Amino acid sequence: MLGQDVDGLAALNEIRSRVGMPLVSELNMDAIAKERKVELFFERHRYWDLKRWRKAKTPLSVNYNGVDFTYDVSNYSYEFRINTGTEIIQRQFRNEHYYLPIPLTEINTNDVIVQKK
Repeated sequence: MLGQDVDGLAALNEIRSRVGMPLVSELNMDAIAKERKVELFFERHRYWDLKRWRKAKTPLSVNYNGVDFTYDVSNYSYEFRINTGTEIIQRQFRNEHYYLPIPLTEINTNDVIVQKK
């Protein structure tokens, strides 16, 4: 990302050689995204990577039939609800979801700042 492909390529190949995967000869954003998706699969990075790279809209806007889930931020867990009917649950990732809300402390210190709803 900073134009230092040699260091990044060496680091990527070090990770791949550790587990016996073939080395790559070129480093680009697609290779980095794929490697992070595989390497950090169970470490809860995917959602934040998709938001950071502004690629979340398509994979996170999905229709579900059968199971609905919500993420509880307070205890870092998912709550699942089984849909027994024919209801289709649609999740939409909108452009405003790329941004986090402005902290209330910042809003209180500046009268010009307004939190969009």
